[in-house]
Amino acid sequence: MSHVNDDQGRETDHRAHLAALAYISDHYFIGTVPRVHCTNRFNNSNAITSVIKSLEKGDPSSQQIFLSYQELAIEEFEENSRSGTPTAPDHHIGMMVTLDHTIFFHNQTAVRADEWMLAEVETPWAGQERGLVVQRIWTSDGTLIATCFQEGLVRLERNQANSKI
Repeated sequence: MSHVNDDQGRETDHRAHLAALAYISDHYFIGTVPRVHCTNRFNNSNAITSVIKSLEKGDPSSQQIFLSYQELAIEEFEENSRSGTPTAPDHHIGMMVTLDHTIFFHNQTAVRADEWMLAEVETPWAGQERGLVVQRIWTSDGTLIATCFQEGLVRLERNQANSKI
C-alpha cells in the first residue's frame, strides 16, 4: 500500500481509508445489543472484579481504566433510567464476543476515515444468547459508504445462588 499524502498531509490512498473504516466499524458494534435491550454491561460482578484486580496489580494505567469504566457505568445507568425506558436490573452481561462481521463497502473512493462520518446502528433481533447488529455509515454529505452486519454471542451473567450445578 503506498502512502502518498496530499498538500495538507492527509493520506490519499483510498485503500488505507477502507482499512481504517473496517477497523472503526467494529468499535462498540456488538455493544449495541445490550445497550438497546437495556442490559447492564458495566455494573456486573465479573467486570467489577476485573477492574479491582487490575488496580491491585499496580498497573500504572489501571487508575485511568477504572475512571473510564466508572464513566461508562454512569452513562449506562443514566441511559437505562430514562423515563419510558424499560430496564432489566437483574440482567447483566457475563460474556460478549463477535461471531462474524461482514462489511459491504459502497462508493469506495468517497471513504475518508479522517473526516466526519455518521453511523446508524440498530439491533433488529436478539435471543438464544445471540444478537444481530446492522450498521450503515455515511459521509458528512450523505453518501452511503458502508453497510455492516455483525452477529455476536451475548451471554447473561448467571446468578450463582440459583445455579443447579
